Amino acid sequence: MRYAEIMSQCPLLSGNVCILTGCGGFWLDAGELAKIRSLFKTEQEREKAAEEYFSEIFGDQLDEMKAGSEAKAAFLQLLLLCRL
Repeated sequence: MRYAEIMSQCPLLSGNVCILTGCGGFWLDAGELAKIRSLFKTEQEREKAAEEYFSEIFGDQLDEMKAGSEAKAAFLQLLLLCRL
């Protein structure tokens, strides 16, 4: 099944970006991801901007997802220790 596309203005790229309506994903043309990455001087700056964006979009859901992942990781570590 092919997703419908919506062209949306993207201020970061000074142009349009395709938004896939079926999954909410984005389609970037050649060079657009590199252009976005070049907006940040360091990897930490880029990660901070991504974290702020996702926190704004997902709010408490993101914290719950992280907590769930940390709990699963701790449980798996415990299982591995018990098998040693």
